[in-house]
Amino acid sequence: MPVMGVSGYVHCNCLRDGRARPPAELSDIVVDRDGCWDVSDGDWRRRLVLNEWLQRACPHREMEFITERVANHGFLGRFSSEMEELGRQHFPVLEHVLSQLNAAPVPAELGQAALAEVDYFIQRAFIEDDALLYEAGTDVVIWDEAYGRAVEQAADLGMGVDLGGFFVRRACEDGDVELFRATRFTQEVVDPGDDTTPPSVRFADGTHEVTLPIGPIGYPGVGPERVPANLETRTRPPTLHDYRFSVYALRRLFAAAVETGNPINWC
Repeated sequence: MPVMGVSGYVHCNCLRDGRARPPAELSDIVVDRDGCWDVSDGDWRRRLVLNEWLQRACPHREMEFITERVANHGFLGRFSSEMEELGRQHFPVLEHVLSQLNAAPVPAELGQAALAEVDYFIQRAFIEDDALLYEAGTDVVIWDEAYGRAVEQAADLGMGVDLGGFFVRRACEDGDVELFRATRFTQEVVDPGDDTTPPSVRFADGTHEVTLPIGPIGYPGVGPERVPANLETRTRPPTLHDYRFSVYALRRLFAAAVETGNPINWC
């Protein structure tokens, strides 16, 4: 199921309420199975007339009460993870809607329940800025908090990035032990390793350094032979490409469905 660039829209009621008056040749306007305006016989010539008329039929563009971009990169995975943490039993309608995203229209009858679930999510979800690791002094993103944590299984070592900076931890029976943390630091490959010996990397931030049997932090998609020497963490506020914007877009669509009594359609 594709989820890149999915938008949702809800039709206005201008045609139903007589505020939009089609010409005589468009007296049989219908909504097709995909939620689009059409003429009953599907004649392509009359469709051209319809498409032209929709541009000026009422104050709403193409008689759409609201149009919202919903899905973007990583939306389903991140949103689903948040719902999992809060308990999926609280989101039966949202789970159904997401499973049909970019497919079947959402009936207006589901709007009120969906609004309640979205509000529950917004009030309780742990929504904060993202943490990213950059090559210092550049806009090159090396690591996004959403990537998770890399683990060096042989040494029980793991590294990652969070709002407190970059970290390296060792897994122990009593819990993780943090070996290094910094927001601005250097890395140096002391030993590249081979088939029998793990690599060794020195991390230093000017006041503390540690050398560990773990692979270096590399550029995305680039082999270990080229790694950045200077790194820094930064936080990033929500952007258009974050799932939380999709959550609020969904809320506006559900509210429009409740207000108009019309379904949400996808495009």
